[in-house]
Amino acid sequence: AVLTPAEGHLLQLSLTGNRSYPEYWAVTSAKGYTDGGYGEVTGTPGLRPAKDYQVQLVYLLHGKYQLALWFQHVDDYFVQTCYQRQDRLVLDYRHVNFDFRQQAGLMVYAPVRVGQWLQTSASAYLLWNREKDSDFHDLPFDRHIVSVMANVRSTVTLSPALSVNVNAFARTKTYQGLFDLPASGNLTVELVGRMLKQRLTVKAYATNLLRTNAI
Repeated sequence: AVLTPAEGHLLQLSLTGNRSYPEYWAVTSAKGYTDGGYGEVTGTPGLRPAKDYQVQLVYLLHGKYQLALWFQHVDDYFVQTCYQRQDRLVLDYRHVNFDFRQQAGLMVYAPVRVGQWLQTSASAYLLWNREKDSDFHDLPFDRHIVSVMANVRSTVTLSPALSVNVNAFARTKTYQGLFDLPASGNLTVELVGRMLKQRLTVKAYATNLLRTNAI
């Protein structure tokens, strides 16, 4: 449903539902080994598809500033996770179905332009996540956490032949099943040169400058 209460203002309400199926290799009975045999990667033949329901409200101002609110509920959410076996020294990696996964979120997006030399787009997310599995081996869990994410993409035009792109991402601590995922981020800087009347583009770039994108 779409509503335009005034010129330059738009509200959109959507309700969606779909079903997600695991990849073929995740539901086979094949087994692989990692870490010198201390890790076993096993398929799960009985893995069930996930049923995803989401309601979302989006507010758009002047066709560029965006505010979004949503709530998502996923029955039989599946993900690959690991479990330390009790009978032998092995980490068992396999896809499992949780009871459900829920997420509520707020997203703000804004583009900024300063003359011809700076273009920036920034987005920020406030997220509440909950995951529950009542039969995860001998470790049932019901976990929830609030986290924050931010993403900034900027282009600085130094001249018609030279520009600099800066992309930055940051996220606070979150959960995935029994895993505690620490805060992470990434900073990438790219120098772009255009030569031969824009027919040749040369790029020099550096990624993960703060060494924070691996968890």
